[in-house]
Amino acid sequence: MADQTAPAAFNCPRLRLVGLAVVPALVAAVLLVISQKSEASSSLWAPLTSTRPPANAARGLTARRTIAAEDHGTHSTHIDAPSPDLREEEHYVVPKHFSMFDAPLINRRVAVGSAAMLSVAHAQSAAAITLPQPVQSSVALVQTLFSTWASPLFCVYLSMGLLATAALSNIMNLDSTVMLAVQLTVATAAATYAAIAVGLTVLGGFAGALALTGAFFLREIFKSSRRADPSLQERIATFYDETSQVWEEVWGDHMHHGLYKKGVAIKTHQQNLDAQEDMIEEILKYGNVRNLEGDIKILDAGCGIGGSSRSMARMFPKAQLTGITLSPFQQQRATALTASAGLSDRVAFRVEDAMKTSFPDNTFDVVYSMESGEHMPDKKGFVAECMRVLKPGGVLVMAVWCHREVPPQLNKSEVSLLEKIYKVYALPYVCALSDFERYAKELGMEKTKFDDWSDSIKPFWWQVIKKAVSIQGITGLIKSGMTAIYGAWAAGWMQLAVERRVFVFGAFTATKPATI
Repeated sequence: MADQTAPAAFNCPRLRLVGLAVVPALVAAVLLVISQKSEASSSLWAPLTSTRPPANAARGLTARRTIAAEDHGTHSTHIDAPSPDLREEEHYVVPKHFSMFDAPLINRRVAVGSAAMLSVAHAQSAAAITLPQPVQSSVALVQTLFSTWASPLFCVYLSMGLLATAALSNIMNLDSTVMLAVQLTVATAAATYAAIAVGLTVLGGFAGALALTGAFFLREIFKSSRRADPSLQERIATFYDETSQVWEEVWGDHMHHGLYKKGVAIKTHQQNLDAQEDMIEEILKYGNVRNLEGDIKILDAGCGIGGSSRSMARMFPKAQLTGITLSPFQQQRATALTASAGLSDRVAFRVEDAMKTSFPDNTFDVVYSMESGEHMPDKKGFVAECMRVLKPGGVLVMAVWCHREVPPQLNKSEVSLLEKIYKVYALPYVCALSDFERYAKELGMEKTKFDDWSDSIKPFWWQVIKKAVSIQGITGLIKSGMTAIYGAWAAGWMQLAVERRVFVFGAFTATKPATI
């Protein structure tokens, strides 16, 4: 009879740890090879590679953008993109695949599969290394491998791995039916395993936390399942419905950049709030409207929770202000805050689309747009709507996110970074700052000018990141959900885009002719 005694090495806990981790790692490697070789499986994961742009509800205007990528080794194709009056010579270089991770299809498949495999490896290894008895034979080693599935530690570690898998798949694609099924399955399994671990191990408190985490992911997944192919307007409204409360609690009632003085260190949060007030003051001065007097009417297009409107109401004691937003939560909160400030007699808020407002022609003396122009699916159409509601001689003032001036054309890495930001912040696309001036001139507006204020807002996103990782910030983000967490995560991308000057923060103003 052959000797079944195991080599002495099998009795070393650390070597058993390595040995038990090898099997799942090999499975992950096999999956990698198979997925690289097989084209048949790509149809199952096709929803992860959708390059369809966000729905465009801007008066039905679309244009065919040429994706000129021959110089970068990718295919040249066409997609519908909301960009009216697009000059034929304009080209946009884009990658073949868009995703939160900017990874090709194969990497995304392997990321999810490997996360599950590694979780199994960790669970088996952690359980096996705690076994007090030595392994006497090769057969016993295999038995140990399978016996770990009954270990409480296995339940704990596997639930962690499954939750990580659910998070990965959720970040990659919220709209895919296939991925929704994967998310529901792994999150439910994770919560179940964690609940089992509560009853089986002294680590019940930790496992209970995992169960709560599983419930959190399930909540987010079910929320995402109710948003079947939302329009751009719905995405914007949902984003601000779900993030405005945590922003107000952690930061304040101004939901825009601050204008910082060069060389001044930021030591207190009050300096950030002062910088935001300075931004409002300076953009009004830029449009030469800060000194207006009398019973003027101001439209705050994209009002957030009304911070700018209340500030302008104090600057212009006789002015009537109207703020509009797509977010019902923002409208309700803005109304409540304004009532508390005693300004309800002069400041009101509505839920309206700034692309097609209900106001009559020639209503406002000033249209104020603080970081809302980037959300507009038809940039020229937005300028036209602002011009329509302005009185003759009225002024449009805008602070807006744009991409850098072209040429040279945006390269692959720049477009990839922009696409990530678009997805998180519900942006259809951004244009160059000079495009707004071109649109205004084509519409017949006068006294147009624009300037790059990027250097003056650079400290802002680092301040946002610092607040997001504070105890108050983390608590608020968890309470608000994944939309807010994604937004906080993307603050790093915003900072990178500003540092690389891919993103430009600009000021723009134009005046409606006194006679038309």
